[in-house]
Amino acid sequence: MSAIVHARITKTAVERLLPDQVMRDTDLAGFGVRRRQGPASYFLQKRVQGRVRWITIGRHGAPWTAETARRQATKLLGDIAGGGDPIVTQRAQKALRVTVEEAAELFIAQYG
Repeated sequence: MSAIVHARITKTAVERLLPDQVMRDTDLAGFGVRRRQGPASYFLQKRVQGRVRWITIGRHGAPWTAETARRQATKLLGDIAGGGDPIVTQRAQKALRVTVEEAAELFIAQYG
């Protein structure tokens, strides 16, 4: 089981995270960072339309710093407050992406 720490998430705090440790931000509810064996990842945990959602923001390191991840978490919280579901949005965007195979088939069909 992961050890949970409650503190303000900063660059220094993230870099000091031990493996299997989770840090929950004291300034922004639901915002956190966890480190398993590899690099730390920022997340937002929030109840959306009756379901608890774990939304991965990104791995610590360029472009994600503690402050950029906090801004993204704030934006996501605004989307949720407006009735949105970031997980559904991510899945819809992923479904619209064209795979390399699909692009190759389209190219061959059009240009022979």
